[in-house]
Amino acid sequence: ARGRPNLTVRDGCEVDHVEFAGDRAVAVHLIGGERLAADLIVLSAGSIGSPSILMRSGVGPAGLLDRLGIPEAVGDLLPPLQTMLAFSSAGPATDAEVDLHAIPFTLAPGQLIVAVGLVRPMSMGSVEIRSRDPQDAPKVLLNLMHHPGDLRRLTTGVAAVRDIVSSGPMAKYVGAELWPGPDVTTPGQLADAVLQAKNTYAHAVGTCSMGDAGLPWAVVDQQCAVHGVTGLHVVDASVMPSIPSVPTNLTTMMIAERCADLLREA
Repeated sequence: ARGRPNLTVRDGCEVDHVEFAGDRAVAVHLIGGERLAADLIVLSAGSIGSPSILMRSGVGPAGLLDRLGIPEAVGDLLPPLQTMLAFSSAGPATDAEVDLHAIPFTLAPGQLIVAVGLVRPMSMGSVEIRSRDPQDAPKVLLNLMHHPGDLRRLTTGVAAVRDIVSSGPMAKYVGAELWPGPDVTTPGQLADAVLQAKNTYAHAVGTCSMGDAGLPWAVVDQQCAVHGVTGLHVVDASVMPSIPSVPTNLTTMMIAERCADLLREA
C-alpha cells in the first residue's frame, strides 16, 4: 500500500474539524490551520474521536453546539486471553441470551484472576466536547451500572464464579480468596464490592450510531453516511448501534471492508 501513487499517509496530524459547503463535507482542517480538500471524507477516529470531530464540525446535539457557539451543519442528533466461560445471568434453565464472560488469567505467580464481564450492558454513556478547542479532551460519561439490571447481572456473575472456583475440581488449587474476600458474604456486600471494583473492557461503541433518519440517536445510515449532510462518512466502532459481545476490533474491520466495497460501488 505504501507504494500506491494515490495514497498519502500523514502522521503526527490531528483533525480540528470538517468544513461544509451547505450540507456537503468538502474539506478537513487540521490543528495549525492546514486545509485538506476532498470529494469524500471518511472519519475513522474511534468511538471518542469521531463524535468529537463531528461535534466540533457542527454535527451534534443542538443545545450543546449552541452553548459552545458552534454553527450547526445538520439538525439535532442525540446520542492474550481466551474466554473460558460464556453464560447467562438468568441461569441454565432458561433460553435467555448469553450476557456474561468469565476470563481466567494470571498477573503474578500463584495468583489466579477470573475477570467477570457483563457483555450486554443496558446502561448507556455519552461523549460531549467541552469547547471548540480540538486539544481540549471531550467529556466521556461511561455511566457504568446506571441501569440497575447491570449491577444485578454482574453480581450474579461474580457469585457464579465464586461457586465454580470453590467447587471440588477447583478448590484444591485455591488457597484463599483475595477479592471480594471471605468476609463478603451477603448479596448487598457483594454488590458493594462490585460497585467499588467496576471497570470496563474499553469496548466503546455507538457514539455515532447507525440507524434510520429521524431517530433521535441515529447519526449515520446503513452505508455509514452521516444523516443530513453529503460527502461525509464515519467508519469505525462508533457506528455500531449496540455492543457486540466480543472484542470490537474484528467487527470494526468487517464494517470497514463492507463500507470500502460500498464506496467503490458508488
